[in-house]
Amino acid sequence: MPKSIINLTVSELMEATPFTLSPELSIHEGLMQLTAAQERGAPVVDKQNRLLGFVSQQDLLRCLWSEEYNKHINSHVADLMQTQVMTVSGNDKIADLVELMVVDREKLFPVTASGMYTGSRFMSYEERLRHASANKPSSFPVVNEGLLLGVITREQIATKMCSVMG
Repeated sequence: MPKSIINLTVSELMEATPFTLSPELSIHEGLMQLTAAQERGAPVVDKQNRLLGFVSQQDLLRCLWSEEYNKHINSHVADLMQTQVMTVSGNDKIADLVELMVVDREKLFPVTASGMYTGSRFMSYEERLRHASANKPSSFPVVNEGLLLGVITREQIATKMCSVMG
């Protein structure tokens, strides 16, 4: 990874005025706003810009799909938003965030804390790396003391990598 990326912090690359949703929005309004903004998901914030949660198109579409089966389904963004949200700080290094986003370290380095190999067969580093994809979000709210400062996405990082390596 180039040094210019290794030394880069989240605050230097994040979107400082991210698209957000209000918890009071209906499911339909939330989906309409996400779609109009061409976003796949968004932080949910209160009037003081405190991060309350995160909601995705998938969350909203799942709810709308289930209306056929449950007419009394929750009807507001606040009812569906994920409240256990992975966040980052503006001071975090982009290189660390890339690792978090794309690498499952337990799959890449299958060892116990004492260094004992736990894999079932030998695999080269390259083989393990191919199978070590992480199941992490592609978008992270950037927060400080509960307040939303911005959002950093995998697309922003990829764009920066391309411009540096280009």
